[in-house]
Amino acid sequence: MEEIVIEPSCDRTTTNPVTIHYPTDGLYCKVCDAVIPNMRLFNSHVVKKHQVKSIRTICSRCGKTGEYHSIACHYAKCKGIRQTSPAGAFGCTICEKRFSTKIGLGQHERHEHPALRNEKRVAANTTKTKPGRRDRKWSMEEVALLKQLEIRFERERYINKMISAILTAKSAKQISDKRRTLQRTETVAPEAAEDHLAEEVPEPEPERESSNPNTTDPRPKRLRPPGSTPKHREMDEQLTKAEQLLGVRNNPDSRAEAIEVMENITDLLLTRVKKTQKKGPTKGQTKRKKNEKCNAHSGARKRWATRKAIFRATQLLYKNNRRQLARQIMGAPTTTSCPLPVEELEQCFRDKLSKPNNKPNLNKFATYQGSIDKGELMSPIEEEEVTKTIKGMDEKSAPGPDGMTLLDIQDIHDEDDTRLPRLFSLWIKSATIPDSLKKSRTVLIPKCEDQERLKDIDNWRPITIGPMLLRLFTKIMAKRLSETFGINPRQKGFLAATPGCNENIAILDNIIKGAKKNRKDLAVVFVDLTKAFDSVGHKLIAKALQQMQLPANFISMITDLYSGNTIRIEGNKTKTGEIRIERGVKQGNPLSPILFNITLDPLICTLEAANAGVVMPLDENRVTCSALAFADDIALLSDSHAGMNKNLKLLQSFCTNTGLAINTNKTKGYHFTCKAKTFIYNQCENWKLGNEKIAYIPPGETEKYLGARIDPWAGVTEGEWSSKLKAWTSALQAAALRPAQKTEILKTHVIPRLYFHLILSEVSQNTLIKLDQIVKNTTKELLHLPPHVTDGILYSSNKCGGLGMPKLEVQIPSAIVRKREALERSTDRIIRAPFQYRGENNSEAIGGLRRLKVLKEVEDFLANAPGEDAENLDVTALPMIEDQGQTRNKPVNRYAEWREWEFHKWNKLISQGAGIGYYQNDRISSTWIRSFHNMKSHRLINNILLRTNLYPTRTTLSRGRPNSIKTCRRCEAAQESLSHISGGCQFVKMARIKRHNKILDQLRIYLSKYGWT
Repeated sequence: MEEIVIEPSCDRTTTNPVTIHYPTDGLYCKVCDAVIPNMRLFNSHVVKKHQVKSIRTICSRCGKTGEYHSIACHYAKCKGIRQTSPAGAFGCTICEKRFSTKIGLGQHERHEHPALRNEKRVAANTTKTKPGRRDRKWSMEEVALLKQLEIRFERERYINKMISAILTAKSAKQISDKRRTLQRTETVAPEAAEDHLAEEVPEPEPERESSNPNTTDPRPKRLRPPGSTPKHREMDEQLTKAEQLLGVRNNPDSRAEAIEVMENITDLLLTRVKKTQKKGPTKGQTKRKKNEKCNAHSGARKRWATRKAIFRATQLLYKNNRRQLARQIMGAPTTTSCPLPVEELEQCFRDKLSKPNNKPNLNKFATYQGSIDKGELMSPIEEEEVTKTIKGMDEKSAPGPDGMTLLDIQDIHDEDDTRLPRLFSLWIKSATIPDSLKKSRTVLIPKCEDQERLKDIDNWRPITIGPMLLRLFTKIMAKRLSETFGINPRQKGFLAATPGCNENIAILDNIIKGAKKNRKDLAVVFVDLTKAFDSVGHKLIAKALQQMQLPANFISMITDLYSGNTIRIEGNKTKTGEIRIERGVKQGNPLSPILFNITLDPLICTLEAANAGVVMPLDENRVTCSALAFADDIALLSDSHAGMNKNLKLLQSFCTNTGLAINTNKTKGYHFTCKAKTFIYNQCENWKLGNEKIAYIPPGETEKYLGARIDPWAGVTEGEWSSKLKAWTSALQAAALRPAQKTEILKTHVIPRLYFHLILSEVSQNTLIKLDQIVKNTTKELLHLPPHVTDGILYSSNKCGGLGMPKLEVQIPSAIVRKREALERSTDRIIRAPFQYRGENNSEAIGGLRRLKVLKEVEDFLANAPGEDAENLDVTALPMIEDQGQTRNKPVNRYAEWREWEFHKWNKLISQGAGIGYYQNDRISSTWIRSFHNMKSHRLINNILLRTNLYPTRTTLSRGRPNSIKTCRRCEAAQESLSHISGGCQFVKMARIKRHNKILDQLRIYLSKYGWT
């Protein structure tokens, strides 16, 4: 054994560090002549007996210092003192690091400076190939020369050998194969057809009004009602009269009178529900007296008054709008009012909406050839439809300019459930919407959180709020329209019960990784349409509906719905004047998303028909994917630079003929090509839209698409969610809220904010564990709980006495499993093909996720739980997904009861789980933790400590301290435990009696309300 340095002193103690040279034959203390058998006891000996603060272990070979166990592991592979290598001959031009080999420099640039490495590759004229290997990639110049030589040696016997003598880079076999490929794939003048399509189609002359009086009569001039308003009891008579008038065929006068009666009925309904707005403070506010002044004469009092004002405002917002409060805590602007002057708003929207878009040229574009069922579209509306639709609407939905709320409509429907269906059926039969319902108000919602960017009107999203009665009708018609036909399956936006973002991101991610694995070229462009919803022409909507072969009466109704509309923009406590809408769809109207998808459907169909996308194998066939769309978020795909040029020409042609515009400043893309053993990014010339170039996404950067960050090389990236969650929880801790309120915001608003992004990017288990640790630490700090409190109180359900906090480690992988199962069962070929293209077995990936340690433990526990059937555990699942009229099997959630597993682990704890089994599934005894916002914070915290047996009694505080005092501080007759205090201590006997009597008094008062004696 090497000598251990412990200098003796008079009191036989030392504070100098102890040094141990490894390896040793034994541990011998030279201070007290003691021989220690192992390192653990030696460490305890020198720390407790000699007050040594540190022990160092040194490797006897190389001199490395560290902990004993670390050096013991290091010694087995130690190679002695390393000789310092001379400075490398290859240096980095950016960070000045040097390397001894060129490969080392290349690997450094690959990981640290990808943009520099890519520039060097692009600048290089040739790439290294294997010796003697001919280039298998045909350039455009070589193909053109091949065609010329083929004509030149047309009747020669050994034409391939003669051409190879000139094309020295190609063998005769390569030339033979290429000639055969060109003969098989050559079509008749494809460029001519493409150029013809790219030409701008001249605008047609305005269509004349149809002569058919049944469906497309010119709308008669509105005859305003007489001075007197019909009484409420005359409403049913008015409905009957309108139905009789519309039953008369080929009589324009009867139709005009019926429309007039219909106007009167609508006005009567709106007049009936109008209520005078109460002036004064809103609920939760107190009216401030005029002569009330702040009694703050000092700086401290002013600061205290400011804190009180902030607390009062925060509590009011928590009571009225917790969602907005949570958004503000997570960085959203404190006000949603647009700061721009009302004059600027009015001028901007007047220029945007009051200029009609008269370019409905869709004749040169393909249409989706799906099935159409027109049977129920224009049939009379039934009472069940109205009832079901009212129940499906949000009760807190904002009213329109007429002030009618959903509760008002509910009252009208409850009074007579046939009144609204009869009125809506009149609208359908007459193909007319009353003018009184064509006035709307528009609010502006911020798109970002940066206050400087919010000074630009483009960073505000307009949401149109129309009359509630019209929203109810259009919601019914939107459901009917969605069931009438199907659009191109590449359009995933606004489809009911369809996870469009998940599907599009999965397709794109698999294509990127499949191209990389198969060493194929790939071109991707993320298209940004300029104000697409506000630019769609009303004639274009009608033209698209005609191409879908929908009934003429329905098209007339939609045309009438979008004619004569006006809006008023609500700015910063002011409103603009009325602005006439001549273009665009109403963002906020239930019909608008479907009509917008129908308008863009010819573009998607044309791109798919062009076959210029990514070709992928699917079993024994091949499929092509050219575009992925979610409303106006479009990603164009191709397996070559030239193919992307073709797709962009089609896109430009569509925009030219329909009056839409492309924002080239926000449209970006990338292209990578495989050369020999490596990939090169963005080598070719930038694509162009008109005369403007599309910017390339450089290596190492990402582009946002459908909420996910897309890396050109790695696909979907995880994102820095740990840092964001830390920032959100720090802001939550500093908010002027009570501990229980902060916990509620964390549980219901902050953590769910992560769900979509974590499922979309399929984050790793390590990241989820880190996020869960942040949540656990924050919850314990908010509720002032000790760090060693069990996870069971956090994750168990409310009915079992837990807080019911989310656990991402279980919930996110479970959701990913269900997402992948839904993709596996999809009938869409473009969803299944990228998995084969990538070479990944989706079923094996699902199995790998289910074999995760935490999911395996939950599944095993639920399978062996008493009273449970392993085959019937799958209860909660994702919403059913519908794909072009075919219903998929519903993916089940095998881990829906994971909180039972957490409660089981809690119940097995000796101390903190003592007696917790009595509260399992007992909702009555756990009411306080389910609605703890009704309880004062200190009582809530004490109740949690009592439930987990962590209340600071002497018995609890003495755990792990054998010499501490455990007897009761008052009676000293027994150990101070919770059971002793609540039922045995004589000093608190009177307090127990008073508490018992108080409970009896409260119970007596409660029972007396219901007549009990």
